[in-house]
This record gives sequence, C-alpha cells and structure tokens, in this order.
Amino acid sequence: MRGDRSVRGAMAAVLAGCAGFGACAHTPERRSPHAPAYTPPPFAIRGDESFRARVRQAVFMLELTDPEGLKIVADHVGVIANHTPSGMAAYETPPTMHLAQPTIDHSLVWLASVLVHEAVHSRLYAGAPRQPNGEPAYDAWGGFEAERMCNARQLETCVRLAAPDSVLNHLAAQDGTHGDVNRDGVLDYRDYMLRSW
Repeated sequence: MRGDRSVRGAMAAVLAGCAGFGACAHTPERRSPHAPAYTPPPFAIRGDESFRARVRQAVFMLELTDPEGLKIVADHVGVIANHTPSGMAAYETPPTMHLAQPTIDHSLVWLASVLVHEAVHSRLYAGAPRQPNGEPAYDAWGGFEAERMCNARQLETCVRLAAPDSVLNHLAAQDGTHGDVNRDGVLDYRDYMLRSW
C-alpha cells in the first residue's frame, strides 16, 4: 500500500482540512459536502481542545487507512487522556490510554500508529491468563515480547498510512526494549516514570 497515490491523496486532503489542530474539515461543524461522514469514536477523549482535536485527526486517519487498527483501539480502549508519561493503563476501568505532549506533537502518522500500539497492549491484557490476584502477569501484556507484538502492529499501521521510510526503518529496528529506559533488563514502574514521551 505504500506509495499508493489514492492513499497519499486522501491523507493530503485530511491534513489540509486538519491544519492547525483546530476543528477538522471532517467534523460535523465544518464538514464539506464532499467529505466523508465523521463517525465519533466509541471512547472518550479527555484533554484540552487541541489535544482532543489532534486525537480525532489521528482516529480519522485510521478510519480512512487502517480500519482494522482502529477496531483494536475501539474494542480495547475506553478513554484516551492527556497524561505524562504516555502508556496504556489497561488495568483501569475503563482501560485508559495516556498520551503525553511529545507524543501528541509528533507527526499525525506517528500518533495514529501509537494509538494502535497502545491498544494492542490493552488487547493483550484482556486476553492474558489471570494470576491468583485476578490480574495477568505484567510480562503477558507489557513485557519485552508484548512490546515486540505491539511494535509489529504499529509498523503495519505505519505501512498502511504510507509513513516515511525513516519511521518504517525505526520501527523495524525495534527489539521490544525501548521501554527499558534505565537499561536494567526489566520493564517496571521505574522505567515508566523515566519516559520522555
């Protein structure tokens, strides 16, 4: 799908209509008669208006080019909230995706792919065997192998979104250890708190 001019043309139209993080051309209040219908997402978006608008743009991008990825988000995320650091609180009710400002400010393609990446963590959490305490083992949904699975699906989203080669190469080179911020060989809360994204 990379290089497909119809996808690139559609994305250019979306980006042109969504410039400046304000209301998008596809939102009900500004929809042109030729724009696709906007379907509100089945999850809440919590943050200021620029945050909500940016997330809606990423959701619409997924709706156009990776509906399967958007379905993962819709099925496994209840809230997307502006929060530092970024990550997936799959154990919360409802499952809550946290997005920090550096993630929001990155490219729209990257943001859309992060939505899918974090939602895969939540899907893994939901499907993992439970321990006696009722929770799955962290490694089952947030460990190194889980990160590799999330990265692989994120890469698939980036291919569908015709991401630049630099993004595709970056994701393809990931080995699942990006979350081990302090490089001690363990993914834990200390790493989470050290994140810059």
